[in-house]
Amino acid sequence: MDGVIRSNVDYPTWLEKVRSELKQGDLSTYDYIWDGARISPFEEKKLFFHPTCLKAATPWHIVADINLDLHTNKDLLESLQLGAGYIRLRGQKTDYDWNSLFQDVHLDWIEIQVDLQSSQANDALRKYLVMQKNTGLKGIWWNLPVMVNKTQGPYFSKFSAFKQLTFNFNHNDIAADLAAYWNHLARSIESLSLHHDPQQLISSVAIDYMPGDDLVLNICMIRAMRLLWMQLLWSAGLDDHHHPIYISAIIKNNPDGGKYDHMIRSSALAVGVLVGGVDALSIEAPERQHQNPAWGIKTQYIMREESFFQQIADPLKGSFVIEGLTKLIVEKVWAEYIKLQEEKIK
Repeated sequence: MDGVIRSNVDYPTWLEKVRSELKQGDLSTYDYIWDGARISPFEEKKLFFHPTCLKAATPWHIVADINLDLHTNKDLLESLQLGAGYIRLRGQKTDYDWNSLFQDVHLDWIEIQVDLQSSQANDALRKYLVMQKNTGLKGIWWNLPVMVNKTQGPYFSKFSAFKQLTFNFNHNDIAADLAAYWNHLARSIESLSLHHDPQQLISSVAIDYMPGDDLVLNICMIRAMRLLWMQLLWSAGLDDHHHPIYISAIIKNNPDGGKYDHMIRSSALAVGVLVGGVDALSIEAPERQHQNPAWGIKTQYIMREESFFQQIADPLKGSFVIEGLTKLIVEKVWAEYIKLQEEKIK
Protein backbone atom coordinates (compact mmCIF):
# COMPACT_ATOMS: atom_id res chain seq x y z
CA MET A 1 0.00 0.00 0.00
CA ASP A 2 1.59 3.24 -1.11
CA GLY A 3 -0.53 5.68 0.89
CA VAL A 4 -1.45 7.75 -2.17
CA ILE A 5 -5.05 8.92 -2.54
CA ARG A 6 -6.12 7.95 -6.06
CA SER A 7 -8.39 10.26 -7.96
CA ASN A 8 -11.14 7.59 -8.06
CA VAL A 9 -10.99 6.85 -4.32
CA ASP A 10 -12.55 9.20 -1.79
CA TYR A 11 -10.87 9.97 1.53
CA PRO A 12 -13.21 7.91 3.83
CA THR A 13 -12.73 4.83 1.64
CA TRP A 14 -8.97 5.26 1.67
CA LEU A 15 -8.96 5.74 5.45
CA GLU A 16 -10.91 2.52 5.98
CA LYS A 17 -8.37 0.68 3.85
CA VAL A 18 -5.56 2.12 5.99
CA ARG A 19 -7.28 0.89 9.17
CA SER A 20 -7.75 -2.53 7.62
CA GLU A 21 -4.13 -2.78 6.49
CA LEU A 22 -2.77 -1.66 9.86
CA LYS A 23 -5.36 -3.67 11.82
CA GLN A 24 -5.83 -0.57 13.93
CA GLY A 25 -9.13 1.17 14.53
CA ASP A 26 -7.67 4.18 16.30
CA LEU A 27 -5.16 5.83 13.98
CA SER A 28 -4.50 8.64 16.47
CA THR A 29 -1.84 6.41 18.02
CA TYR A 30 0.29 7.29 14.98
CA ASP A 31 -0.12 11.04 15.50
CA TYR A 32 2.94 13.15 16.19
CA ILE A 33 2.72 15.65 19.06
CA TRP A 34 5.20 18.46 19.71
CA ASP A 35 4.73 21.20 22.28
CA GLY A 36 0.99 20.57 22.45
CA ALA A 37 0.38 20.57 18.68
CA ARG A 38 -0.59 17.45 16.77
CA ILE A 39 0.17 16.18 13.26
CA SER A 40 -1.46 13.07 11.84
CA PRO A 41 0.07 11.24 8.86
CA PHE A 42 -3.41 10.03 7.93
CA GLU A 43 -5.34 13.29 8.05
CA GLU A 44 -6.97 14.55 4.89
CA LYS A 45 -4.32 16.50 3.00
CA LYS A 46 -6.12 19.84 2.80
CA LEU A 47 -2.90 21.77 3.21
CA PHE A 48 -0.04 21.69 0.77
CA PHE A 49 3.42 22.30 2.16
CA HIS A 50 5.59 23.71 -0.56
CA PRO A 51 8.74 21.55 -0.42
CA THR A 52 11.80 23.67 0.24
CA CYS A 53 15.33 22.43 -0.27
CA LEU A 54 17.14 23.66 2.85
CA LYS A 55 20.66 22.38 2.23
CA ALA A 56 22.71 21.60 -0.86
CA ALA A 57 24.16 18.16 -1.45
CA THR A 58 27.55 18.74 0.13
CA PRO A 59 29.66 16.48 2.40
CA TRP A 60 29.35 17.07 6.11
CA HIS A 61 32.46 17.79 8.16
CA ILE A 62 33.67 14.87 10.26
CA VAL A 63 34.56 16.16 13.73
CA ALA A 64 36.94 14.41 16.12
CA ASP A 65 35.65 14.42 19.70
CA ILE A 66 38.61 15.14 22.01
CA ASN A 67 37.91 14.96 25.73
CA LEU A 68 40.84 16.86 27.25
CA ASP A 69 40.30 15.17 30.60
CA LEU A 70 41.00 11.77 29.00
CA HIS A 71 42.75 12.22 25.67
CA THR A 72 46.29 13.28 24.84
CA ASN A 73 48.31 14.55 21.92
CA LYS A 74 48.52 10.96 20.64
CA ASP A 75 44.71 10.75 20.35
CA LEU A 76 44.55 14.12 18.59
CA LEU A 77 47.22 13.13 16.04
CA GLU A 78 45.50 9.79 15.41
CA SER A 79 42.20 11.58 14.77
CA LEU A 80 43.83 13.92 12.27
CA GLN A 81 45.57 11.03 10.54
CA LEU A 82 42.19 9.32 10.14
CA GLY A 83 40.95 12.36 8.22
CA ALA A 84 39.18 14.59 10.75
CA GLY A 85 39.51 18.21 9.72
CA TYR A 86 37.46 19.55 12.62
CA ILE A 87 38.33 19.09 16.28
CA ARG A 88 35.91 19.42 19.19
CA LEU A 89 37.73 20.19 22.44
CA ARG A 90 35.73 19.56 25.59
CA GLY A 91 36.67 19.28 29.23
CA GLN A 92 35.84 20.16 32.83
CA LYS A 93 39.24 21.19 34.19
CA THR A 94 40.55 24.74 34.53
CA ASP A 95 44.09 24.21 33.26
CA TYR A 96 45.56 22.30 30.29
CA ASP A 97 49.00 22.06 28.71
CA TRP A 98 48.23 23.46 25.26
CA ASN A 99 51.81 23.15 24.05
CA SER A 100 51.80 19.40 24.71
CA LEU A 101 48.33 18.92 23.23
CA PHE A 102 49.15 20.66 19.93
CA GLN A 103 52.67 19.26 19.56
CA ASP A 104 53.30 18.32 15.89
CA VAL A 105 49.77 19.50 15.01
CA HIS A 106 49.55 21.78 11.98
CA LEU A 107 46.86 24.31 12.84
CA ASP A 108 46.76 25.85 9.38
CA TRP A 109 44.19 23.42 7.95
CA ILE A 110 41.88 22.48 10.82
CA GLU A 111 38.95 24.10 12.60
CA ILE A 112 38.46 23.87 16.35
CA GLN A 113 35.16 23.75 18.22
CA VAL A 114 35.66 24.76 21.85
CA ASP A 115 33.34 23.30 24.48
CA LEU A 116 35.29 23.95 27.68
CA GLN A 117 33.37 24.45 30.91
CA SER A 118 35.96 26.69 32.58
CA SER A 119 36.34 30.35 31.59
CA GLN A 120 39.95 30.11 32.78
CA ALA A 121 40.65 27.30 30.33
CA ASN A 122 38.93 29.24 27.52
CA ASP A 123 41.04 32.33 28.19
CA ALA A 124 44.25 30.26 28.30
CA LEU A 125 43.40 28.66 24.95
CA ARG A 126 42.72 32.07 23.38
CA LYS A 127 46.06 33.40 24.58
CA TYR A 128 47.85 30.32 23.27
CA LEU A 129 46.26 30.65 19.82
CA VAL A 130 46.97 34.38 19.61
CA MET A 131 50.63 33.66 20.41
CA GLN A 132 50.82 31.28 17.44
CA LYS A 133 51.49 34.18 15.08
CA ASN A 134 52.19 32.07 12.03
CA THR A 135 49.12 29.88 12.25
CA GLY A 136 46.50 30.06 9.54
CA LEU A 137 43.85 28.37 11.65
CA LYS A 138 40.77 28.13 9.43
CA GLY A 139 38.24 28.72 12.16
CA ILE A 140 37.41 28.41 15.81
CA TRP A 141 34.03 28.36 17.51
CA TRP A 142 33.25 29.37 21.06
CA ASN A 143 29.96 29.05 22.87
CA LEU A 144 27.94 32.26 22.95
CA PRO A 145 28.00 32.78 26.76
CA VAL A 146 31.80 32.89 26.63
CA MET A 147 32.10 35.35 23.78
CA VAL A 148 29.10 37.66 24.07
CA ASN A 149 30.98 40.28 26.10
CA LYS A 150 34.25 39.98 24.18
CA THR A 151 33.67 42.97 21.91
CA GLN A 152 37.31 44.04 22.00
CA GLY A 153 40.57 42.26 21.35
CA PRO A 154 42.14 40.28 18.52
CA TYR A 155 40.07 37.12 18.83
CA PHE A 156 37.40 38.00 16.29
CA SER A 157 39.54 39.58 13.58
CA LYS A 158 42.39 37.04 13.74
CA PHE A 159 40.48 34.12 12.22
CA SER A 160 38.67 34.51 8.90
CA ALA A 161 36.14 31.74 9.62
CA PHE A 162 35.70 32.50 13.31
CA LYS A 163 32.39 31.03 14.47
CA GLN A 164 32.04 33.51 17.30
CA LEU A 165 28.31 33.25 17.94
CA THR A 166 27.34 29.72 18.89
CA PHE A 167 24.34 28.52 20.89
CA ASN A 168 23.25 25.04 21.94
CA PHE A 169 19.80 23.51 21.74
CA ASN A 170 18.51 19.97 22.08
CA HIS A 171 15.55 17.73 21.34
CA ASN A 172 13.83 18.58 24.65
CA ASP A 173 13.52 22.29 23.88
CA ILE A 174 10.02 23.57 23.20
CA ALA A 175 8.93 26.70 21.35
CA ALA A 176 9.52 29.08 24.27
CA ASP A 177 13.06 27.73 24.80
CA LEU A 178 14.00 28.03 21.14
CA ALA A 179 12.51 31.52 20.90
CA ALA A 180 14.65 32.58 23.88
CA TYR A 181 17.75 31.28 22.08
CA TRP A 182 16.93 33.24 18.92
CA ASN A 183 16.20 36.35 20.97
CA HIS A 184 19.56 35.98 22.73
CA LEU A 185 21.29 35.53 19.38
CA ALA A 186 19.57 38.56 17.83
CA ARG A 187 20.51 40.77 20.80
CA SER A 188 24.11 39.54 20.69
CA ILE A 189 24.41 40.36 17.00
CA GLU A 190 22.91 43.79 17.67
CA SER A 191 25.38 44.41 20.51
CA LEU A 192 28.44 43.15 18.65
CA SER A 193 27.50 45.19 15.57
CA LEU A 194 28.70 48.25 17.46
CA HIS A 195 32.26 46.93 17.12
CA HIS A 196 32.16 44.59 14.11
CA ASP A 197 30.77 44.42 10.58
CA PRO A 198 27.21 42.97 10.76
CA GLN A 199 27.75 41.04 7.52
CA GLN A 200 30.81 39.37 9.03
CA LEU A 201 28.91 38.63 12.21
CA ILE A 202 26.04 36.82 10.55
CA SER A 203 28.56 34.82 8.55
CA SER A 204 30.05 33.66 11.85
CA VAL A 205 27.01 32.07 13.48
CA ALA A 206 26.97 28.38 14.33
CA ILE A 207 24.47 26.18 16.14
CA ASP A 208 25.22 23.06 18.18
CA TYR A 209 22.37 20.55 18.25
CA MET A 210 22.17 17.72 20.78
CA PRO A 211 19.87 15.10 19.21
CA GLY A 212 17.60 12.78 21.16
CA ASP A 213 16.31 9.33 20.28
CA ASP A 214 13.37 10.70 18.23
CA LEU A 215 14.69 10.58 14.67
CA VAL A 216 11.74 12.46 13.13
CA LEU A 217 12.04 15.30 15.62
CA ASN A 218 15.81 15.51 15.03
CA ILE A 219 15.28 15.90 11.29
CA CYS A 220 12.58 18.52 11.68
CA MET A 221 14.44 20.50 14.35
CA ILE A 222 17.45 20.92 12.08
CA ARG A 223 15.32 21.91 9.09
CA ALA A 224 13.33 24.34 11.24
CA MET A 225 16.49 26.07 12.47
CA ARG A 226 17.48 26.83 8.89
CA LEU A 227 14.06 28.32 8.13
CA LEU A 228 14.10 30.37 11.35
CA TRP A 229 17.53 31.74 10.49
CA MET A 230 16.30 32.78 7.05
CA GLN A 231 13.26 34.41 8.66
CA LEU A 232 15.46 36.23 11.18
CA LEU A 233 17.71 37.66 8.46
CA TRP A 234 14.74 38.60 6.29
CA SER A 235 13.05 40.44 9.16
CA ALA A 236 16.28 42.39 9.73
CA GLY A 237 16.47 43.35 6.06
CA LEU A 238 19.53 41.19 5.41
CA ASP A 239 20.14 38.88 2.47
CA ASP A 240 19.60 35.31 3.64
CA HIS A 241 21.01 33.60 0.53
CA HIS A 242 24.68 34.32 1.17
CA HIS A 243 24.74 33.66 4.92
CA PRO A 244 23.45 30.13 5.64
CA ILE A 245 23.44 29.02 9.24
CA TYR A 246 26.10 26.46 10.22
CA ILE A 247 24.65 23.55 12.21
CA SER A 248 26.82 21.06 14.05
CA ALA A 249 25.33 17.97 15.69
CA ILE A 250 26.92 16.34 18.72
CA ILE A 251 25.80 12.79 19.50
CA LYS A 252 26.55 12.22 23.15
CA ASN A 253 26.73 8.99 25.08
CA ASN A 254 23.41 7.72 26.33
CA PRO A 255 23.19 9.15 29.89
CA ASP A 256 21.52 5.93 31.01
CA GLY A 257 24.31 3.84 29.50
CA GLY A 258 23.64 0.14 29.54
CA LYS A 259 22.56 -1.81 26.49
CA TYR A 260 21.41 1.31 24.60
CA ASP A 261 24.86 2.90 24.56
CA HIS A 262 26.18 1.22 21.43
CA MET A 263 27.00 1.63 17.74
CA ILE A 264 23.43 0.96 16.53
CA ARG A 265 22.03 3.85 18.57
CA SER A 266 24.79 6.24 17.52
CA SER A 267 24.47 5.23 13.86
CA ALA A 268 20.68 5.66 13.89
CA LEU A 269 20.99 9.13 15.41
CA ALA A 270 23.68 9.99 12.88
CA VAL A 271 21.39 8.98 10.01
CA GLY A 272 18.68 11.28 11.38
CA VAL A 273 20.82 14.38 11.72
CA LEU A 274 22.55 13.78 8.38
CA VAL A 275 19.22 13.45 6.58
CA GLY A 276 18.13 16.61 8.41
CA GLY A 277 21.10 18.40 6.87
CA VAL A 278 23.81 19.12 9.45
CA ASP A 279 27.08 20.68 8.34
CA ALA A 280 29.25 18.87 10.88
CA LEU A 281 28.90 15.80 13.07
CA SER A 282 30.70 14.67 16.21
CA ILE A 283 30.04 11.26 17.80
CA GLU A 284 31.18 10.49 21.32
CA ALA A 285 32.46 6.94 21.69
CA PRO A 286 30.65 4.73 24.23
CA GLU A 287 32.30 4.11 27.57
CA ARG A 288 33.02 0.51 26.62
CA GLN A 289 35.10 1.82 23.72
CA HIS A 290 37.16 3.76 26.28
CA GLN A 291 35.93 6.94 24.56
CA ASN A 292 38.43 6.49 21.74
CA PRO A 293 37.82 9.43 19.32
CA ALA A 294 38.75 7.20 16.36
CA TRP A 295 35.52 5.25 16.94
CA GLY A 296 33.26 8.14 15.95
CA ILE A 297 35.43 9.10 12.97
CA LYS A 298 35.49 5.59 11.50
CA THR A 299 31.72 5.27 11.97
CA GLN A 300 31.18 8.41 9.91
CA TYR A 301 33.54 7.37 7.15
CA ILE A 302 31.64 4.10 6.74
CA MET A 303 28.38 6.07 6.48
CA ARG A 304 29.88 8.55 4.02
CA GLU A 305 31.23 5.83 1.73
CA GLU A 306 28.17 3.56 1.86
CA SER A 307 25.17 5.87 2.36
CA PHE A 308 25.93 8.66 -0.15
CA PHE A 309 24.02 11.12 2.04
CA GLN A 310 26.29 13.89 0.83
CA GLN A 311 25.06 13.38 -2.73
CA ILE A 312 21.37 14.05 -2.02
CA ALA A 313 20.02 17.49 -1.23
CA ASP A 314 17.41 17.42 1.56
CA PRO A 315 16.23 13.83 0.85
CA LEU A 316 12.99 14.08 2.88
CA LYS A 317 11.82 17.26 1.19
CA GLY A 318 8.12 16.94 0.40
CA SER A 319 7.28 14.37 3.09
CA PHE A 320 3.95 15.43 4.62
CA VAL A 321 4.90 14.71 8.23
CA ILE A 322 8.43 16.13 7.88
CA GLU A 323 7.27 19.28 6.13
CA GLY A 324 4.30 19.64 8.47
CA LEU A 325 6.30 19.23 11.68
CA THR A 326 9.03 21.55 10.38
CA LYS A 327 6.40 24.19 9.59
CA LEU A 328 4.76 23.70 13.00
CA ILE A 329 8.06 24.22 14.85
CA VAL A 330 8.88 27.33 12.82
CA GLU A 331 5.47 28.91 13.35
CA LYS A 332 5.34 28.25 17.10
CA VAL A 333 8.91 29.40 17.71
CA TRP A 334 8.49 32.54 15.60
CA ALA A 335 5.25 33.43 17.40
CA GLU A 336 7.09 33.18 20.74
CA TYR A 337 9.98 35.20 19.34
CA ILE A 338 7.63 38.00 18.25
CA LYS A 339 6.19 38.08 21.77
CA LEU A 340 9.68 38.57 23.19
CA GLN A 341 10.36 41.38 20.73
CA GLU A 342 7.10 43.09 21.69
CA GLU A 343 7.97 42.81 25.37
CA LYS A 344 11.36 44.40 24.67
CA ILE A 345 9.65 47.34 22.93
CA LYS A 346 7.29 47.83 25.88
